[in-house]
Amino acid sequence: MPLPSRFATRIFGTGPLFFGRHDEGRGVGSMIGRLRGKLLETGLDSLILDVGGVGYELFASASTLRGIAAADGEIVLHTYLHVREDALQLFGFAEAGEKQLFELLISVSGVGPRVALSVLSAFSADDLAKAIATGDVGLICTVPGIGKKTAQRLVLELKDKLAGGIETGETVLTGVSQSTYEEARQALAGLGYSPVEAKKALDGYEADGEEPSTEELVKHALRNLSK
Repeated sequence: MPLPSRFATRIFGTGPLFFGRHDEGRGVGSMIGRLRGKLLETGLDSLILDVGGVGYELFASASTLRGIAAADGEIVLHTYLHVREDALQLFGFAEAGEKQLFELLISVSGVGPRVALSVLSAFSADDLAKAIATGDVGLICTVPGIGKKTAQRLVLELKDKLAGGIETGETVLTGVSQSTYEEARQALAGLGYSPVEAKKALDGYEADGEEPSTEELVKHALRNLSK
């Protein structure tokens, strides 16, 4: 029996797929947080990555596509999985900071994943942060799909969150796995903290003995945030 169309996704080849419960029309973020594979082809706003014989189509910004165009061998992309009623869409990012900025953009009402990608294609992280910090609504409105009201919401909702900048490096915590860190970061995001705030709060943790649970790591971060 064929799968219902709402489960369809642009994945080519053969291999295991995961179909779980989801909220239609919402992102599920780090269900697939990173992919490593060989670049097969690129398009105007997408690429196909061969991962173990399965070709994944990922939408990407112009800067990510430029950065991987001359890649020789395997590449690693940070990814974000967005669930729609009729499809699962993967978005790929060459830098962790670009993914963080993408997540901030789609947290604003009226900004969907494709519009957020257009913003990332139009501005560097620094230029976008500057435009938002100075309230340059006119400049932000030059992005296709961004009207005046949406630009004003971007300024209003992201000005404080971008004040500390965008973290582009990887976080490595002593005695803590990357998966546990990602779960803690997502939990903090659910509490309203920005990616930059979450990283700063999690930085410096050193496990004493066994690896901490996600709950313990979140408690550590909240103590730092309350100081």
